[in-house]
Amino acid sequence: MKSIKVWQFYDAPKRYQKVASQGGDEDWLAFVPYGFTGVKDKHEPYIPWLEVGGFGCCNVQWIEVKKGWLVVGTHS
Repeated sequence: MKSIKVWQFYDAPKRYQKVASQGGDEDWLAFVPYGFTGVKDKHEPYIPWLEVGGFGCCNVQWIEVKKGWLVVGTHS
């Protein structure tokens, strides 16, 4: 089973922090593996609770990485 992993930004693995750096405004980071929603292609999935406002953030950025997506929530 595929699962989403969510961390407070500075608790996330350092390799993810380096890729997802937004200049210090980061609040949280999530890893969403390819195929999480049952779709086998590499299109960005729609996961409503990771969208703006889902975790109380002003901006959400999706970054494609090996084997999935990093999702970064920032407060500005």
